[in-house]
Amino acid sequence: TPIVTLGPGAAEFDPDAIWATTATAIREAVGGVDDGRRIRAIAVASFGESGVALDKGGRPTAASHAWYDKRPGAQTDYLRATYGAAALGLKSGMRLDPMPGLAKLMWLRDTDPDAFGRTTNWLMTSDYIAWRLSGEMATEPTIMGRTIAFDLEAEDWNTALLNDLGLLD
Repeated sequence: TPIVTLGPGAAEFDPDAIWATTATAIREAVGGVDDGRRIRAIAVASFGESGVALDKGGRPTAASHAWYDKRPGAQTDYLRATYGAAALGLKSGMRLDPMPGLAKLMWLRDTDPDAFGRTTNWLMTSDYIAWRLSGEMATEPTIMGRTIAFDLEAEDWNTALLNDLGLLD
């Protein structure tokens, strides 16, 4: 995975570089399959709490935070003070810290309003790769759960939280 290290606790991925690396790896993996067999499926493993912000044309609006990037600390503190770590944990099943996608999306909103304003979709990185492979933007509960914006009981997005934070249209 091509990583851009920006300093202690700060690292990013270039979504286009991740896609290029993925496409190259797939080409290399299937390059020797020439005996008439067809590839019937490809699985995409989770990429932790990294996500890709996309504009309406499907182009990345910003770099993706590495899953271990700590820059959304202020956003995590806001979530803790406003909603409570225990309450968010019970609702989402996730421990509150800077790693979940929600804190990263809030960080984008707070530090790069232009990129956030152009963002119409947020896909976790594994969903981004699956979308690039299939053309379908989708996710599933185990990936949704890594964002802290998932409601375990409803088995869907916590739209009240996302609306309250100004993250939905």
